[in-house]
Amino acid sequence: DALGLAGFFKVVSCGDAVPHKKPDGRHVKLVVEKLGATLETTAMVGDSENDITAAIDAGIRSVAVTFGYAHAPVETLGADALIGHFDELPDALRKIASEKVRA
Repeated sequence: DALGLAGFFKVVSCGDAVPHKKPDGRHVKLVVEKLGATLETTAMVGDSENDITAAIDAGIRSVAVTFGYAHAPVETLGADALIGHFDELPDALRKIASEKVRA
């Protein structure tokens, strides 16, 4: 709110406001539920191990950015796609949308 960004987000969920924090996938599932979305139609874009691990635990697709702050090489995180710039995100999402969702 203080930065004037609240209007850009339908749901904001912070680690101190939920009982299960990333990398626990229940945090992600809670956001998906609040959005009225489904796990099958959701993808998480992340820049750290916790983001990608939470997506995997929640059973959703994930895109890792190579310019984030992951401590491990992003290629080893298990994301469904990697992008080096946000311009690549639409193509990455189209690519992973046709792939089978994790169980």
